[in-house]
Amino acid sequence: MAISRSVGTRILADVLMVNLGLLSAFVIRYVMVIVSSSSTDPNVLFSSYSRQFLATSWLLTIVIVGLFQGFGVYHQVRAYRQRFKAIVIVQAIAIAHLIYGFSFYFVAIFPLPPRGVVLLSWVICTVLLTGVRIARTAFRAFEESERPKTIAAASAQPRHVLVIGGAGYIGSLVLRRLLDQGYHIRLVDVLMYGDAAIQDIYSHPHFEFIRGDFRHIETIVRALVGMDAVIHLGAIVGDPACAIDADFSTEINLIATRVLAEACKGYGISRFIFASTCSVYGASDLTLDERSALKPVSLYAQTKLDSERILLELAGATFAPTILRFATIYGLSPRPRFDLVVNLLTAKAVREGKITVFGGDQWRPFVHVDDAAYAVQLALQAPLELVKGEIFNVGSDSQNYTITQIGELIHRLIPDAQLVQQGNDIDKRNYRVSFAKIARLLHFAPRHTVEDGVREIQAALANGQIGDYYDRAFNNHSFLISEDNAALLRLESPWAERLAVSRLSA
Repeated sequence: MAISRSVGTRILADVLMVNLGLLSAFVIRYVMVIVSSSSTDPNVLFSSYSRQFLATSWLLTIVIVGLFQGFGVYHQVRAYRQRFKAIVIVQAIAIAHLIYGFSFYFVAIFPLPPRGVVLLSWVICTVLLTGVRIARTAFRAFEESERPKTIAAASAQPRHVLVIGGAGYIGSLVLRRLLDQGYHIRLVDVLMYGDAAIQDIYSHPHFEFIRGDFRHIETIVRALVGMDAVIHLGAIVGDPACAIDADFSTEINLIATRVLAEACKGYGISRFIFASTCSVYGASDLTLDERSALKPVSLYAQTKLDSERILLELAGATFAPTILRFATIYGLSPRPRFDLVVNLLTAKAVREGKITVFGGDQWRPFVHVDDAAYAVQLALQAPLELVKGEIFNVGSDSQNYTITQIGELIHRLIPDAQLVQQGNDIDKRNYRVSFAKIARLLHFAPRHTVEDGVREIQAALANGQIGDYYDRAFNNHSFLISEDNAALLRLESPWAERLAVSRLSA
């Protein structure tokens, strides 16, 4: 796993503090022994303690840094509340010193340090490693409070909102919701999948459209003028679509996100809502919340996770990102999609009379596309102090299903279709998710169920609203690999030279 410069700096600082803590413990113990015992030879004791320190400091350092890495201190825990982070660090230091202290009884090649040194090191390292982090957080809070423009000063309800990628599946509903609420909306979209989803709002008096590639800084600079908030929905969405061209997907999903966030910070636009995914959880048999370990198993999920980390690193007095991790989405929107499990299985049931489930035991959380758009609206309208720097899973606990359960649910609603279960499962994702946080803090409650989504897809197919659901326009992966659209993957990139250099040096 590659280590970023900021993570490397934190690891180096921790290494220095661990060694300082252990050295201080030896020094204190040395002074205590010399003062309390007149028969002890100071030179002999100094030589013995020096040998013990030099021979064992590396062990304690490796164990503490390794546990910090394993517990997510250098990654996930950075996004947690300060109290939780401190608990994790204290636990890791305690376990490390137990390992350090007991290892000398089992590995005879190490010189045995006094138990008092181990205890003192435990206390000093805990004070240093937690104290420095608490002090750093306090200093940042003080620094931010002294700046002329703070988040509190910028927390007035926004009225002019820039939406990146709003002509897509979720975005086309977000646009309509916000326009209905009286917001002035500026959309930036390259219209990769066409403009059918926004044709009916071109003439809206509060809607402004800029057709452009948000990878280009000149497009972003022009679009940010006069804006109060940014909703970032632009991405290559889905595991198969992202896998077509890793460089292209990384440019759009990760690099452009950083450029956009830095531009917002420079313009003093505090409110920034980022669309992420519950796919960052990867595979787990536990019920996961926003503090759980993250184990992405696809490029798509990895780019979203890396973007989350970048946004949280950039958070400060004039930049307050909010991250929304969407569950697997279903239902109709002005830009329909049939590369999503509920929509696809429903379409197959209606048109082909067959519901084919692959694997089936894997868990997924689900949320209707209109409820996903509603969550974006709530995040935009919430007090900034409530959502700044926060991560929210978007969905509901009642809509955690296995894929088999989804197939059975569709079969109950469309009983004429045959339910077929295939044993092979090529999708490694498996996760159940808790949505308690968004329900508690934003009072989010989905207004749709999976049954509602199945019925609306069934009706749209039956009444002709949806024609050929195999149409490439309804499937991100199929659209991007078609000969007519493959050129989209060769759109001129502002970072082409940088990527070429990185490939040559790899």
